[in-house]
Amino acid sequence: MPQDPEHDFERGLEERGRRAAEALAQWIAAHGLKPELILCSPARRTRETLDIIARSVTPPATIRFEEWLYLANARQTLARLRKIDDDVQSLMLVGHNPGFQELALLLTDLTIGPLVAGVREGMPTAALVSLELAVPWSRLDRRLAHLKSFITPRTLRVSGA
Repeated sequence: MPQDPEHDFERGLEERGRRAAEALAQWIAAHGLKPELILCSPARRTRETLDIIARSVTPPATIRFEEWLYLANARQTLARLRKIDDDVQSLMLVGHNPGFQELALLLTDLTIGPLVAGVREGMPTAALVSLELAVPWSRLDRRLAHLKSFITPRTLRVSGA
């Protein structure tokens, strides 16, 4: 039975998702990810995830909650990314599937081995895809990003993942 959209929007993180977000925050800090800008869906579980991972981002990033991110598809997200100021060197998106998985597959070179295979299999709660762009935001298009890492709760050995 399909989830009620209003209930889904207000659904919080479960304990497993909280543990996964904590592990991801530690990974972000250990690997020095420093997004200048974070765009986040206003859904409760994405806000809760962001509360956990934002503590690991130093210096603190500019955070914007954007309604369109809730249930956005890959093409909608790509259109928004093209409007990012080209001076922004690093961006983090906090949102939902299946749109984020579709976006990662749309932007990356699909011939690149095991990381892409992992993304194809699925992106669980608190998964992180790190992409390096070959062009400025304004010229972003299909296959113009390099998949640098794909982190999941399982790769971080989070219990229950």
